[in-house]
Amino acid sequence: MDGLKVKNLELDYGIKKALCGVSFETGFAESSFFYGKSGHGKSCLARAICGLIPSIDGGVLRGEILFCSKKDFKAGAVLQDLYAQILGDTPVSETGFYGANSSFFSKKIFMEYFSFWGQEGILGLKTSFFSAGELQKYLISCACAFEGPGVVVFDEAFSHLDENAVKLLPAFLKRLKGEGKTLCFFSSSCRFDFDSKHLFRIENGSIYKLEKCREETLNLDKGSPLGISLKVKELSFSYGERSVFSALSLNFYKGCLNGLYGPNGSGKTTLAMILASFLKGYGGKIDFSGRLFLVPSYPYSALPGQTLGENACLFLGRKKGLRFLDERGYSGLENSFVSSLSYAGAQKFLADMAVESSPDCLIIDEPLWDENDGIFGRLSSYAKAGGCPVIISHNKGLLDKFCFSVEKMI
Repeated sequence: MDGLKVKNLELDYGIKKALCGVSFETGFAESSFFYGKSGHGKSCLARAICGLIPSIDGGVLRGEILFCSKKDFKAGAVLQDLYAQILGDTPVSETGFYGANSSFFSKKIFMEYFSFWGQEGILGLKTSFFSAGELQKYLISCACAFEGPGVVVFDEAFSHLDENAVKLLPAFLKRLKGEGKTLCFFSSSCRFDFDSKHLFRIENGSIYKLEKCREETLNLDKGSPLGISLKVKELSFSYGERSVFSALSLNFYKGCLNGLYGPNGSGKTTLAMILASFLKGYGGKIDFSGRLFLVPSYPYSALPGQTLGENACLFLGRKKGLRFLDERGYSGLENSFVSSLSYAGAQKFLADMAVESSPDCLIIDEPLWDENDGIFGRLSSYAKAGGCPVIISHNKGLLDKFCFSVEKMI
């Protein structure tokens, strides 16, 4: 039986060419892995495969996408922009809507997958209370909840999963293949290739076959502590009757790269929101004086302007903002919409502006950058100049690699 065939796929956004004659094949119930740096077309290809290139974006898609020799086929997707995929307040209300209005969504299969991740306890909670990892498990369960053969696309869909969840993935993916599902993984990290039969690299909208996926490694100066910049003492917080954390004490230092590690649902993002003064009603004490900047896990919400130029001028002032765009490689893109940036690209754009403004503390929640991205070097320079960068992640390996000091939330 034929699997997924993509022939001469081209995608244009005005004068910008996002995909340039992409062609590849993946056998029935096989998996393919697509590797590439942020902004080179991975997400565009992922969306195109699932039929998610809307005409309202001005995108013109040409070429052919077939599964089992048919243009019309079942497809599910978990995309980078997690919150844009949420319709209901809770999983119960949303899956009820899908069940009533989707021709192939199965609530029974969804519940089997949701239980696989051990998430039954949060079924009735609002999705706005979910951690990024919990939200990804929920969206994965939704995307795969259809009977029989089809295509499932995972665009950085495992980037927020903690180590325990990642250990469950091989068994979960094996089950999907056994049901006749063809899988496509898109990532800027080779750790998620899952021994795929087909390996591809996406670069500047073109596709190249790989024999083995390798990524470069960046070595940088982690800095050294120059004193405590931010201190948390016996902090506690609850959402109603649900306790998120209690008696939490942490130290973050100026002069070095700091890390904050914890599994999904441990309260990392909640803590970041408290430190940035977006959440009140906590117990305990926070010792900090100065300016703090938060790059949230959902970066688009922190960019109020429509274009890159508008945002740079809002954050940095017109003169400094225009110089920033030129020096950081955004020259000529001043009028490009923020939505044209990839998820990781929007995080980097926001973090770069923050570094430029030299806050006393810079918190970055769950970055999705390539490990060889130059932003890590700029964070190192910011730290050595007396700043206090804090990288929050469930990926302990990333933090151990780049951070001098790593605090834990368990």
